[in-house]
Amino acid sequence: MEETLVLKPGFNTYTIDTKEDLKLSIVGHAMDSSLYVLIKSAKKINLHTLFSDGNYHILYWNDCDFNVVINEANELKENSVVKVAFGQLSMGNVIYDSKSVLECPNSTLHLKTATLNNNDKSYRIECINSNVNTHVEMENHCINTEKGVFALEAIGNIIKGSKGATNFQTSRCLTFGDIKKANISPLLLIDENDLQASHAASVGQIDENQMYYLQSRGLTYKEATNLITIGYLTPIVDFIDDEQLKELLKTKIEDKVNALCLI
Repeated sequence: MEETLVLKPGFNTYTIDTKEDLKLSIVGHAMDSSLYVLIKSAKKINLHTLFSDGNYHILYWNDCDFNVVINEANELKENSVVKVAFGQLSMGNVIYDSKSVLECPNSTLHLKTATLNNNDKSYRIECINSNVNTHVEMENHCINTEKGVFALEAIGNIIKGSKGATNFQTSRCLTFGDIKKANISPLLLIDENDLQASHAASVGQIDENQMYYLQSRGLTYKEATNLITIGYLTPIVDFIDDEQLKELLKTKIEDKVNALCLI
């Protein structure tokens, strides 16, 4: 099944609920627009986005508790400022492969993922600067439970001739089980001298100093753990402008964290 979504100015919504494979194209040109995509059911989703001359915010929310494969290709043309976020609270297995290309000058991408993982999730995310004055910021945050297996390959790629490019990435995984079940592989591929780039990655268990501070303020260990976990995940909702939807998604995060009983 193939569908094309042409964005309108302002707030847009779209729901994926199908038993078929879906190929979805999203197009935005010369506007300020935001989009909320709710994934309720799907086996395989191929996403292709094309943006130019505008400001765009997209939040994908995976509420599907079945196994799903998501392939994403983002194209950024001239003067496009794009914020793309994936909220992955699914209890199913997820394979997520994302490739973003900043093709034209003066394009900016902020890509963010927030994952609560109780199964197997494997991500490969690549952001490519292929022209002058292109700017990338990638952020990934994961909570990995005792049952979860998480793998992330985060790649920044700056092509020769992309002068003035920036490519920054930060990836963090907080694990409540075997630390060996979570792996982050950051990578920078650089073929240009006039640039700024960095990567940072960490996988670890909860900070006992944080726990001590919160418990000294009267919280139980579980309350403190849930508070830290929710704090890892809730910034994802800021990628959308609708206040009512933000509150709904924050509640969903809190309910999911509480239901998993991380300790």
